[in-house]
Amino acid sequence: MTKFHPTIVGEELGFDSWHHANQLIARIVKDKGLNIKASDNKYHVAVMAGKIMQTHKYSQAAIDLLSSVMKGNDYHVEI
Repeated sequence: MTKFHPTIVGEELGFDSWHHANQLIARIVKDKGLNIKASDNKYHVAVMAGKIMQTHKYSQAAIDLLSSVMKGNDYHVEI
């Protein structure tokens, strides 16, 4: 699983930052009742960055999923 920093996910989707990509994740929660950030899965993984802090990384599958959501295409989430 290739891991992308949230800012890179936003940029891959054509945004300047993570904010709009995160809004697409919120849309998935609203539409499907599934939060891809809530656990480690094929879209997202939380990596410990020290004893307490976590950093979040996303896969190409996440970018593909968010792209489908952004375009208004039908999509399926597999967690």
